[in-house]
Amino acid sequence: MRIPDGVSDEEAGPMMYGGVTAYVACKRSAARPGQWVVLPGAGGGLAHFAIQYAKANGLRIIAIDTGK
Repeated sequence: MRIPDGVSDEEAGPMMYGGVTAYVACKRSAARPGQWVVLPGAGGGLAHFAIQYAKANGLRIIAIDTGK
């Protein structure tokens, strides 16, 4: 992943860390386009990234969160 010009290390660091964590989890699941994935904690930061990766890869998403 390429970090755009003008984005500081302080801004990119947390996004890269969370983004890579979610990306690796999606890849290791071996889910294929059209299959379902369940993402607990959907209101949080890591699941937010995972939802985007799953959607971009054609996965069907069940997002679960216990908040209001």
